[in-house]
Amino acid sequence: MEKLWSPLHNVFDNATKKSKAKMLLISNDHEYRLAAAKDDPTILELYNQYQPEAATYRNLMAQWDSSKGIGKSRTMSWEDKLDNIAATIFNVWEGKVYSVYPKGTPEALAIFPNSKTAFISGKYEERLVLFDALLITLAEFPPLAELRTDIAKEIDGIKLLRQQQQEQFGKISINSGRVEEQRKLLADLLDDDFCRLKIKYRKNLPMVEKFYDLGLLRRTINDSDGVLQFSGTVEAGMSYMVALPEKLAVGTNTTCTFTNLSSSVDLQFFFAANGTDTDGATKATVRPNESATGTAAESGWLPGANFVIVKNMGGITADFEGLLVTTVPES
Repeated sequence: MEKLWSPLHNVFDNATKKSKAKMLLISNDHEYRLAAAKDDPTILELYNQYQPEAATYRNLMAQWDSSKGIGKSRTMSWEDKLDNIAATIFNVWEGKVYSVYPKGTPEALAIFPNSKTAFISGKYEERLVLFDALLITLAEFPPLAELRTDIAKEIDGIKLLRQQQQEQFGKISINSGRVEEQRKLLADLLDDDFCRLKIKYRKNLPMVEKFYDLGLLRRTINDSDGVLQFSGTVEAGMSYMVALPEKLAVGTNTTCTFTNLSSSVDLQFFFAANGTDTDGATKATVRPNESATGTAAESGWLPGANFVIVKNMGGITADFEGLLVTTVPES
């Protein structure tokens, strides 16, 4: 078997094929290292070529993570709707059928050939088919026409939620594909820079290492390790604590997006070393129905700050969301 000479392999592509999050960390790290040395004309040229593509990758990652969060929400919506029918509404339908065609009659058997068990405990897709079959069957029994109309409305609502969920998962797939294409592009750019830096520092090769974090290249990082999404509800005048997972390497340049879902009260977001802290020297105040994006430092992050505190500044309960995208793991 013929094998490619190992120095010809793209180490940046190999290191990130299984982790989009790892590429995010490597890319941001390289960008900031180039930025620190861009007073050199050669490095400035590399930076100007690399920075826009790195920014595009961050944006695509944010879109991908957002689409995944919406997907989870829409999955919950349609499954909850179907489960609600199983828990309460189906009993009403069953009672209406049996009030016209008592249990044990041929008509009742035709409508519920397998009792209600399959309708309330089968797999979601199988239950949708059973409801469609129920509508077809009920069309044969005019006395149940009103009930059939009610059931049809409920099923149409479920199918709409299911369609929205399926469409959202299509968006997740598309966004994932876009991220992957940009990951490959960044891997090539990182390798291009590596070659050009080797030429520039031919007489002093250790300088090349200063533009890459070799430890980061060797680390195993899962896609979930670089991103934290959270949401919650904070009572009037109270604070809500979000504990940061240990694997999330939050640092000064971690990108933070805080969203206030309330329509009438301000929320403050800040990092704290203690989950019981109720105020921070540096914080982000987010107005009703608005979002704020910035670095962790702009919301008071310092080493040892392992909590995000959400403080409700108003007199009513408020919902919120947050998204942290890490940049460089702290040493």
